[in-house]
Amino acid sequence: IAHAVKDFLVEQMLAFNPFWDSKSAISEEKRALVDRVARAVEGSFASQPLTRAEIHLALAASYVGVGDHQNRAVQAQKALEIRQRLLPATHSDTLHAAAELAESYIRLGLNDQAEKLLTEWLRKVRPSRNGASFGEAWLLYEKGWLLQVQGRSDEALSYLHQSIAILNRTIGAGHIRSRNV
Repeated sequence: IAHAVKDFLVEQMLAFNPFWDSKSAISEEKRALVDRVARAVEGSFASQPLTRAEIHLALAASYVGVGDHQNRAVQAQKALEIRQRLLPATHSDTLHAAAELAESYIRLGLNDQAEKLLTEWLRKVRPSRNGASFGEAWLLYEKGWLLQVQGRSDEALSYLHQSIAILNRTIGAGHIRSRNV
């Protein structure tokens, strides 16, 4: 039951993100709800930190849906801190949280911070080659996107192609993340 409740809550939070629900529109009510959930999660799930980390990432996605990239970065950072503490650095969930934080930085115009973060995390994953994961794919995508933002499209292509290939293998070409890359 706990898994079902967590999955339900995560899906409800993701519904605020226009990439997950194209009918989603920014409203003050949605923003208030996301803020309320963000405050509530702080004192919750102490004995289930990985669930808490997943909710932080869902909140980060929800903040995209209400146009608040600063709070998105806060939530992504919290998820990354929890996952770094409990999971290996090369675990897909840890890499995913790092990628989400990097995207937050890019959207905030903090490209130097994004570059530093992506370089650090790609260095951790590239030597391992334990099989590419969703998290690794998302790091590669964010690196490619950052290079595009910086006007370095030729360099970006390699990262984006790698990302797409891994996403198609790990989550399938029909998944919303694969289709939106």
